[in-house]
Amino acid sequence: VQSAKHAEVLREVALMRMEAGHRRVRAYAVAWGKISTDAAGISRMSCYRVLKSEGLIQPKRIGRNLRQAAEQRRQRLPAPDKLNAVLQGDFTDYVTEDGEKYRIGGVTEYLSRFNLVSQVLDTETALDLIAVVEAALREMTELGHELASQIILVTDNGPAMKSRRFRNFVNKTELLIHVRSRKYHPQTIGREERYHGSLKLEHLYRVLPNNRTELIEAVKSYRQFYNYERLHMSLGYRTPAAVYLNKDGHQL
Repeated sequence: VQSAKHAEVLREVALMRMEAGHRRVRAYAVAWGKISTDAAGISRMSCYRVLKSEGLIQPKRIGRNLRQAAEQRRQRLPAPDKLNAVLQGDFTDYVTEDGEKYRIGGVTEYLSRFNLVSQVLDTETALDLIAVVEAALREMTELGHELASQIILVTDNGPAMKSRRFRNFVNKTELLIHVRSRKYHPQTIGREERYHGSLKLEHLYRVLPNNRTELIEAVKSYRQFYNYERLHMSLGYRTPAAVYLNKDGHQL
């Protein structure tokens, strides 16, 4: 009878404090005077067994799961309807014919697909990422755009993107909102990944740069073609430059 009473109390407390694990449920029950610590059958393990039998044990990683769910909710942003509202940044690897491996860091404007910067780098550090982002912001202003009060920068979850140095850079700018990629549109880096895929399939794998110098020239050449000559079906068979620079007088 006493055991059944304890089980009923623990069940009641667990339902009132859904966030609590079995130890804290027991502590609440004691603190509220519902059970006594010197009574038989109310040890931590007894509490665990009761809650488990009732299906009231929280998953081991409930905290992490809840944080991830909250982060995903925050990142379900609407697709932008203005230029420069969302930028996507990413790195990709490429090995030249001399066997050297390089990283290509880029930033693409979401709405127009205009590639703001595409740099050949030796490494993929936070400093490299900062340099690429700063170059993209400079390109925006040099092309005649005024920077918005806040710009969303979407990246993947690589070490450079998750680093404290890059986080400090973002906070210091008071301009960027950094969002790491999720499957919820448009919080992926599909635009930039598509650019890198096209760069490789349409150009690099065809010309096969021999070294760093040739790779830099090949990337520069393709970026010019991609932005100013390559027609995109999703843009109404216009170029990214036509949209980003509004050269044809039309809006998306």
